[in-house]
Amino acid sequence: MTKTFRFLLVLIGVLLFASGLFLGQQTKRSRFEKYLRPGSITPMEIAVLKANIEVVRSMISDAPKIYYDSSCACFLARVTITSDWTKEPIDKVRARFMQVAGTALFALFAESPDNGPISERDVKVTFIELNGKNPETSHVVAEYVNGNIIFK
Repeated sequence: MTKTFRFLLVLIGVLLFASGLFLGQQTKRSRFEKYLRPGSITPMEIAVLKANIEVVRSMISDAPKIYYDSSCACFLARVTITSDWTKEPIDKVRARFMQVAGTALFALFAESPDNGPISERDVKVTFIELNGKNPETSHVVAEYVNGNIIFK
């Protein structure tokens, strides 16, 4: 190899390295990132909204509590059920779980600012059987993942 050729190879390597530093690596962003910006809602409006939600939730026993988890860029929901649910035939239980999960999915879809970047793979619903007499024995009964109910 001639000195000129080596010099050109080194120069090209340095230019590639410099362009990488200049442009930087971009990480893959969540589809929901644009909705995580600060908004123009007051703390009082949030408090009133939460109070209204709790009033409605107290009237509906199987209402899911939905959260956004930035670590997976997905929505997590938890539903507390009683042992009466699990005494039904398995097909009825599955249908009821699907109905509750569908309610959570529909609510997220309806409330998303663009009406719908939400899909089944963005939502995970956990069904927890609550034991009122002995809360330590409460356990996960099933999960809704990717459109399916998975019993535990």
